[in-house]
Amino acid sequence: MSNSWKLSAVWACVVVVCCLLPGCGSKERMHPVKGTVRFASGEPLTKGRVAVDLPDGKRSSWGSIRADGSFQLGTLTSTDGVPAGKYTVYFLGTMTEPPVDESSAPGGTAGAKPAAPFMPQQLIHPRFLKTDTSGISFEVPKQLTWDIVVEPPK
Repeated sequence: MSNSWKLSAVWACVVVVCCLLPGCGSKERMHPVKGTVRFASGEPLTKGRVAVDLPDGKRSSWGSIRADGSFQLGTLTSTDGVPAGKYTVYFLGTMTEPPVDESSAPGGTAGAKPAAPFMPQQLIHPRFLKTDTSGISFEVPKQLTWDIVVEPPK
C-alpha cells in the first residue's frame, strides 16, 4: 500500500469523524437580536446584561445594557446574535454601584468624613432575574428587535 493512499484514507476518516461530531462541520445560523430595556416611565435601564438560555440547555447568550438602555445579543461573540428558537429573558448585574469616594482622589478633601458602608440595591424587580418568573419571552427569527419594559423593585 502506498503512503499517499494511506494518507488519503486517514484524511477521509478525519473528515467523516468531524462531520459526525455535534457542531463540527456545520455552522448554526445566528440571527441578530437587538433592543432596548426601559421602565414604564420611559427611563432606560442603564446597566446590567440581558440574558437568554439557548434551547440546547448548555449555552447562554447575552448582551450588555448600554447607558441609553440599548443592547445587542451574542452567543459565540459579543454581537453574533442567537440561533432560532423561543427564549425567555432574564437579567444579570442590575445592581447599584458604590459611589466614587472623592476624598481619596487626587485633590480630594483631606480629612473628609468617611462614607457610610455601601449596600448595593437591585435596580429592577427581582422577578426579572429568573427565567421562570420574568414573564418576558421572544421568538427568533420572528422577533429580532426586543423592546423590554421592566419594573423597579417594590
